[in-house]
Amino acid sequence: MHEYSIAWQIMKKVFEECEFHGFKKVKKLNLRVGEMTMLDPEQLKFALQSISQGTIAEKMKITIKVVPLRIKCGEGHEVPLGKMQPSLTSNTSIPCPICGKPTKMSPLQECVIEEMDAE
Repeated sequence: MHEYSIAWQIMKKVFEECEFHGFKKVKKLNLRVGEMTMLDPEQLKFALQSISQGTIAEKMKITIKVVPLRIKCGEGHEVPLGKMQPSLTSNTSIPCPICGKPTKMSPLQECVIEEMDAE
């Protein structure tokens, strides 16, 4: 369960920002998680809630948006893959469904704090 280690890193950043700005309470945390991170949003949320107990972030509202894997061709068409990839890797070649040209994947192997509301 690598969600817990990611949650620790997220909360470390949250606490650092709060200390830097003098915030005393975190009200909301919005995250954007790439589909290829393989993070389970519910497990990540649970880990964040567990870590934040007894802290200034204890009662924060957590929202996690999972961003789907996308492909993009040289013509600029960008298409989400959705459920059509049973076992894709970064070396998989898929033609653009719009123009048929070769595409590259946007793996979105990231977990980003999009917004934090604190006071």
